[in-house]
Amino acid sequence: MTCAVGKSSSSKPKVIEITNRKLSKKDKPLVIIGKGVTFDTGGVNIKPGTSMRNMKKDMGGSAIAISLFLLANYFLKKTKIVLIAPIAENAISSKSMRPGDVYSSVSGKSVEIAHTDAEGRLLLADAIEKASSYNPCMIIDFATLTGAARVALGEDLPAYFCNNETFAKKIENLNKEKLRCWRLPLYSPYLSKIKSQVADLSNASLDGMAGSITAALFLQEFLKSPNIPWFHFDTFAWSQDSKGAALQGLDIMSDFLRKNFN
Repeated sequence: MTCAVGKSSSSKPKVIEITNRKLSKKDKPLVIIGKGVTFDTGGVNIKPGTSMRNMKKDMGGSAIAISLFLLANYFLKKTKIVLIAPIAENAISSKSMRPGDVYSSVSGKSVEIAHTDAEGRLLLADAIEKASSYNPCMIIDFATLTGAARVALGEDLPAYFCNNETFAKKIENLNKEKLRCWRLPLYSPYLSKIKSQVADLSNASLDGMAGSITAALFLQEFLKSPNIPWFHFDTFAWSQDSKGAALQGLDIMSDFLRKNFN
């Protein structure tokens, strides 16, 4: 599906995969994922000009993931860590994916394209399936994924989702010291919003409701097992004041790993 997102660009899509140590089959590494859309036009469902202006920042998730990988490798001396960064440009041409197209993931899940501007979750779905193949102890992903999260929480506070209550409580304890992110629910009844008549899933809900939640539910479907602890950060990765990058979610997840993985 990463190839589908990037096939209109003159720069071919890629998946960057780095490990901090050699892995064996018995290892259960920590896997960190970052969405890396180098520029997002919205595809055939093209963004309006004002929304497209800063879309060079759509690789913010991969920037945060790379930063966390480097920090975690520094202070987690015994933890094996994998970084996965799917990279693509969502450009427009006669080759562009179109609404109504159907693509399959590596595991065989079929996805109908309801909206071509919901491209980041296709990259993350591929990466989560790859991450699951490592039998990881945890998956953490970062993405500039939805405008819905910005409407709900503004530009400074990233939304996060977690399928493990024990780890979510640890984040909430860190939030008591300083509020740095806000948990949204993986509300399973909303899965009905991304069902498709021609595929296993649709990549977006078209009713305009609960966009951040339905995006997270879409991603959750690509975990190999519901028992894999998983964090998903839907972040803005941008400072409106400075007009530059903001590594939102990095500080609290650095604290979380340092305090719970040593």
